[in-house]
Amino acid sequence: MPLEHRLDAVAEQADAAFVACKPTRRSADSAELLPFRPIATLAASAVWLFSGCAEPQAVNRRPPAPQPSEAETPRPGAADPPDGDADETVHIEVEPLRSGPLTFGRMQLARNVVDREPVDPAHRFYVGMRVHLFLEAGNRSDTTQTVDVRWRRRGDAWTTPPTTLTIPPALRFRTRAKSPTLRRPGGYEAVVTAANGTELRRIPFEVSHL
Repeated sequence: MPLEHRLDAVAEQADAAFVACKPTRRSADSAELLPFRPIATLAASAVWLFSGCAEPQAVNRRPPAPQPSEAETPRPGAADPPDGDADETVHIEVEPLRSGPLTFGRMQLARNVVDREPVDPAHRFYVGMRVHLFLEAGNRSDTTQTVDVRWRRRGDAWTTPPTTLTIPPALRFRTRAKSPTLRRPGGYEAVVTAANGTELRRIPFEVSHL
């Protein structure tokens, strides 16, 4: 309804309300109410307009809460990432090396082994030194098992005679093999094989002059 038509309707309703509220008896007192007729009309118009007008209600109406989109909806069980930089370290669980009843842990080259632990682990050594191979293994059987260690210079067909290491029944056993004195510079390898000849590990290292 246009605003001017609405104001006319309000004025008519206010007149009707004013007439209904007037005293039925014509007296001098009723004449005193006439000056208040415009005020009553204006008040009724204001109340009717602002209570029935759609514009003020739209201003006071609270907008509906936005619904999260599918991309913003949290997954069940998902947690907020902690403050600060994310830890990008990848932890990989390595399957232990196995051969029959034997399970192998550490295999390290070092300059020495003291109290069954490697000292100065390295992959570069010097002419005239002897290299130590530290080996940690477990034997799940009831009998002693063996592995062989050979040393060879890369590019040569020749290898040293095998050094046989015995591993008794135990959950954890530490032992070592020692190379002959290495007198030529170049690349070398320590080759660990099972008793049946299966190669378990090949560990490269370098030998150079001081």
